[in-house]
Amino acid sequence: MKMIGLDALMTGLAYLRGNPSFLIRAAANTARLKLGVPISALSWLAVKLSKGRAPADLELRANPPALGIGATVNVMGTDLHVSAAISVERVQLTREQVLLSVKVKDLAVKAPPKSPMAQMLMAMDLSKPGNLMAFLPMKLPALIEARDDLFIFDLLKLKKLRENLQLVRVLGALSEVVSIKELKTEKDLLVLSIRAHPSRLPAALASLGG
Repeated sequence: MKMIGLDALMTGLAYLRGNPSFLIRAAANTARLKLGVPISALSWLAVKLSKGRAPADLELRANPPALGIGATVNVMGTDLHVSAAISVERVQLTREQVLLSVKVKDLAVKAPPKSPMAQMLMAMDLSKPGNLMAFLPMKLPALIEARDDLFIFDLLKLKKLRENLQLVRVLGALSEVVSIKELKTEKDLLVLSIRAHPSRLPAALASLGG
């Protein structure tokens, strides 16, 4: 098991010093079957996991109940600043799928003035970003449906997840005993609310041992 790095520990301690009420909120959320993760921790984790590939100005922020995101990305040699509010409509776990339904609102894309990309953006309806996916040369492997402002992903279509058989088995067992009610931002936290089905626990444990 990989140990927590010193930088991760220091980041966590710095957050607790600046947010002394976090532990109280965490205890209250746990009692209500909620798990709250600081959005600042998600930003830090995204940078770490990307191994330098994340945009330097990546920003995650609470836009309750949505998660606000902003970053500068390079598209066909042009730097574009993209921002949006992302709301998670549904998370569904099954033995065959991990479905994530999200809505993208308030999408804004800023291109250099008078650039070809700026002229192209003027002709696009950014209020329905899902309809623009058909014009992109690259397709997202996990994306199974996109229409208007709705995007539906099956995370198990990602090769690294699908080929991790132990993870797939664990997710399958979890789908028997836990259902996800909602995933939203509250103040400076991303909060996951679950519903437990303890009567199904024996069958779930049996499937892990099989």
